Amino acid sequence: MCGNGVMELLVKKIIIMKGEGKLDYNYHYELMKRLYEALTLTDDKKALNLHDKGISVDKKRFKLFNYTLCFDKEVKYLNDGISFNKDNSIRLILSGDTDILNPIIKGLITKQVITLNGVELKITNMEDDKKFNFKNIMLYKVRSPIVETIFNGERIEYLNPCQENWYSALANNLKRKYKAVYNEEYEGELFFDIEDILNVKKKMINKIKKGFLIGYTDFEIFVQATPKMQKIAYNLGLGQNSSLGMGAISYIKGWNNEQDI
Repeated sequence: MCGNGVMELLVKKIIIMKGEGKLDYNYHYELMKRLYEALTLTDDKKALNLHDKGISVDKKRFKLFNYTLCFDKEVKYLNDGISFNKDNSIRLILSGDTDILNPIIKGLITKQVITLNGVELKITNMEDDKKFNFKNIMLYKVRSPIVETIFNGERIEYLNPCQENWYSALANNLKRKYKAVYNEEYEGELFFDIEDILNVKKKMINKIKKGFLIGYTDFEIFVQATPKMQKIAYNLGLGQNSSLGMGAISYIKGWNNEQDI
C-alpha cells in the first residue's frame, strides 16, 4: 500500500446531506453498515475482504478508514436523539486510504440516500477538506470518542486519559496504522498532551451489535510527531475502532517546534 506521497494514499472528503427526523445518538454501527453497503455496490470483493480481513499488522487488523457526523448548530440535542429538519445540513466526514474511500464514495453517490435508524439522509454535495500543512506539533479537536482497551486476564479493560498506558496504547495503535499505510516502521518521536483535562468527556456508545464501547471525546489534544505520522492520525483517527467512527479528529493549528507555541 505504499506510494510516492501520503497525499496520494490518504484523503478526507465531506459529504453534505439533508433530511428530517430524529437520529439515535448510537448511529455508529448503522452508519458503518451503510458504508460497507456502498462499497459493495462498487466493488463487492473489496468489501468482503475489507470486512473479513482488512490490513494485518502485528496480528492486528486495520480497515484504514474513519468517519464522523457533524451537525448544524441549529439541530436539537434531545434526551432520545438528535432532531433536525430539512433546512439543516449534516456533514459526513470520511477519511482514509484512497483505494478504500473512492469506491465507498462512488457507492454513496450511486445510492444518493443514507438511511440511519429509519431516517433518510439525501446526499446533496461533496466538498474537499480544508487545506493546511502538517507540522511537527499539531493541535486537534477530538470529534468522536477515542477508545483504547487492554486485556486484563480474560477481561477487556477500557483505558482512560488519566492512565499512562492510555497514551502508550495510542502510540502503538498509530505506529501500526503507519506501518499498514507506508509498509515501514515508524522511527520518529510520538508524544501526546491534552490541552485541558477538564474538558474530557466520557461517552458510552451502545448498539454495537449486542455490545458497547467506552471512549473519551470533546477535548483538544497536542500530537508531536513527524508530518507523515500526523497525516496518519488525522486521516485514520486516534485509537481503536476507527472503522466504527471512533477517534475522529479535526485540525486546529500546527507549529514546527515547541518554541513557536
